[in-house]
Amino acid sequence: DLQAALNAKAPTEWTTTVTKSTDQDVTNDATLTNDSELAIAVLSGEFWYFELLLLYSGNNASGDYEGGFAIPAASGIANFLNVGILDGPANTARAVLAATTVTSVPMGTDASQTIRAAKIEMMLAFTASGTVQYQFANAGAGTGRISRTEAGSIFRGKKIL
Repeated sequence: DLQAALNAKAPTEWTTTVTKSTDQDVTNDATLTNDSELAIAVLSGEFWYFELLLLYSGNNASGDYEGGFAIPAASGIANFLNVGILDGPANTARAVLAATTVTSVPMGTDASQTIRAAKIEMMLAFTASGTVQYQFANAGAGTGRISRTEAGSIFRGKKIL
């Protein structure tokens, strides 16, 4: 099965782990902005499994938070699981890709900068070298709207091949 094949090829530890050391804000901007820390370099011909354990918040229930990735040319799949701490059931999304971006997904916030959690998983086969870069923005720009990627977020990857 696929899981057994991946376990046989996968290193026993994560190849790269990045833990965000400081909060980073985007204010009144719906254009995806590179996170200053959450990035991993890859080479053409490599196959990777990535996991982002994201902590995020916002100060406006209408502006929300949006996150995605800029990547070197690749094909694969991405799964998003957004756990809304106070507002009910989790939101999920899946993107199959053959491109240089992973479609961004809006994630709910409230007006109180409540920290929420999301998990994003990706399996990607790269046809170009470069950086897998997490990006975020306000889902809707507006005066004084803040979207924050929180310190403690963890981005890690396993080089499978």
